[in-house]
Amino acid sequence: ALSKARGVALPGAGKGRIKTLADIMGPFLAGLDERRKGKPSGGVTMGLRDWDSEIGMLSPGLIIIAGRASMGKSALALKLALHNAAEGGHVYLCSLEMTYDQLAARFLTAATNAPHVPLPVLLTGRPSSADVAAAMRAAGELPGTLLHIDAEQRMSMADIRARVMQLANEVDLRLVIVDYVGK
Repeated sequence: ALSKARGVALPGAGKGRIKTLADIMGPFLAGLDERRKGKPSGGVTMGLRDWDSEIGMLSPGLIIIAGRASMGKSALALKLALHNAAEGGHVYLCSLEMTYDQLAARFLTAATNAPHVPLPVLLTGRPSSADVAAAMRAAGELPGTLLHIDAEQRMSMADIRARVMQLANEVDLRLVIVDYVGK
């Protein structure tokens, strides 16, 4: 069988060579030493001290956060987006389930150094002068220009991919988050 396979182009051929253990160990150990010195090694952090110390950085690639309704998946995704934008990375957040106003209110309540303004007050209630002042202070702490947001509920995956590719051509995109309720 091997003699028949010689000279035949296989799927994936030419996409990089097969590496030996010796090939991959050197770069891994160099990265390990860099992390020992406190230098980031790629990937993204959650910005949650206990999570980051136990799990560490999330490796580049596809990460799926799943769970039942109202378990905090969107809140976790927003926290991840805020933290990475605050660290200087461009983040694209696509929400197929919230409006721009809902996202703005959630980001204000997620601002870590701001006095807490209840989400219902921000969305539908009658805010006090103190609530408005707290919201304005919180907005000043948010990394506004590094967080790129789409809240068009009728986007297809092809639309999202096209927008991500366009943005990636304009900025150094660190993280892409799609907040979506599957059916």
